[in-house]
Amino acid sequence: MSSLEEPHRSSPRPKSEHNTYCFSPFEHPEGNVTMNTKPILTGTELDAMLSAALMEAGRLGLAATIALVDDGGYALRLHRTDGAGPMTPTVALAKARTAALMRAPSGALTARLKDEPELLRLTEYLPMPGGQPIRHDGICMGGIGVSGGNPAQDEAIAQAGLDALKSV
Repeated sequence: MSSLEEPHRSSPRPKSEHNTYCFSPFEHPEGNVTMNTKPILTGTELDAMLSAALMEAGRLGLAATIALVDDGGYALRLHRTDGAGPMTPTVALAKARTAALMRAPSGALTARLKDEPELLRLTEYLPMPGGQPIRHDGICMGGIGVSGGNPAQDEAIAQAGLDALKSV
């Protein structure tokens, strides 16, 4: 095979019982190579989280925006309820992205900024409560961010979304 030819592709990515996909498109000449895998969020899980967060926002009587991102901070779901402010989508996405990229709640960044203010120059981090990392077996799969209420309300809505993941 010349260096310009595409290597042999194996069958479609096998799915395991934990929504983990094998990212091994090649077969090694010396036999199959075991590749690392990682958990990913499915559409069903994202929809359940969004629905639970929206229900909590409704229970609290808030017009809010809920954002769900992957582990790289890229948007997977964004929902702005009727009456939510025009800046809430930008803020919710920034909170979710911060939680996913920092692998920690977005509000926790506030304390770190006192000693490391240069963190804000790295990316579009937003050091405000309302963003939570989404984890499975200790691995960050993404983040959920909420904007529309006070910090405690945004945190409660995000937590409702996280709690829904346990029942999917």
